[in-house]
Amino acid sequence: MKKDLTQEKIPVWVVDDDEVRYSIRFALATHGIDARTYASGEDFFNLVETDQPGCLVVDLTMPGMSGIEVLKRLRDLDSPIKVIVLSGHGTIRTAVEAMENGAISFMEKLSLIHISEPTRRSYI
Repeated sequence: MKKDLTQEKIPVWVVDDDEVRYSIRFALATHGIDARTYASGEDFFNLVETDQPGCLVVDLTMPGMSGIEVLKRLRDLDSPIKVIVLSGHGTIRTAVEAMENGAISFMEKLSLIHISEPTRRSYI
């Protein structure tokens, strides 16, 4: 049975240094998914308890901590958080690196219209 994020209120976080994080939050909200946004990986780690389940949507390329570095740190912490990596300029190489480091999905920012599906799938 699929878990319903709108019923269970599983935390969803969006980390992106670009203003697109607000567009992602809006797109998720139209599907009943409430997301909190952060401008950097450092902000995320400073403000979120990473030992709880949740779904993180993170940009690949940011100043400071990159999306891959966020993935690696969550892996090192043995965090149950599922991660979706976004990129404006993704390559097969970066997609593979993200998946090898624990991402459940890799999406180009141009395909954000479909962001709710992998977010929901992370808790099937």
